[in-house]
Amino acid sequence: MSALLKVDVRSVDSAEEAVREAETVVTATSTREPVLRGDWLAPGAHINAIGANRAQARELDDDAVIRSAFVCVDSIEQARMEAGDLISPIERGLLSWARVRELGEVVAGKVVGRANHHDVTLFKSVGIALEDVAVGAWVYERAREHKVGKEVSL
Repeated sequence: MSALLKVDVRSVDSAEEAVREAETVVTATSTREPVLRGDWLAPGAHINAIGANRAQARELDDDAVIRSAFVCVDSIEQARMEAGDLISPIERGLLSWARVRELGEVVAGKVVGRANHHDVTLFKSVGIALEDVAVGAWVYERAREHKVGKEVSL
């Protein structure tokens, strides 16, 4: 993979070893129990937690959420129903919904995500189908515009 991707790719023996020095950490599981511990995170790490989108499921332990100086979701309304990674710490008073911001606010420049380079940041996605459709349409139009890809009939 290193040769194919032209980046350093190496195997590790544990999730902790993979995360310890990572600048970006992506979790994409359907687990009910956390697989990412906050004490593994390097200063300035960014977490994209895109799995475990049920109220009873968690990819992140409390420390990973608490260490996050900035917490962002695609939709607060949806996160209140599906983001177990946030629901559980909020129910126990470790975090409040007032600290959670929506991605649209960041993209529009209404809020600043990272205040300094040492901040751990978290994006918890619960997935919004309409956003997927919008991105898909944008990618499709760019592909047609640049005459790349192969059209297939379904």
